[in-house]
Amino acid sequence: MTGTVLEAAAIAVTIIFLIAILFGVEIGRGNFMAEGNEKLAAMALSLSIAIFAVLIIQIVLLIRVAT
Repeated sequence: MTGTVLEAAAIAVTIIFLIAILFGVEIGRGNFMAEGNEKLAAMALSLSIAIFAVLIIQIVLLIRVAT
């Protein structure tokens, strides 16, 4: 399945934004852990796992579009 360059660029930008959001969530999780707020740290961890799953899906889509 071939795609256009515009589709590949859109997916690549989405991947970049997801990585930036993931770093932000991880920094926030570290702050929550330092404050001793375990509930928010656990919530941030589950959000990180969800973002990572979407990131993997986007990478697979990028590979499919590129080939």
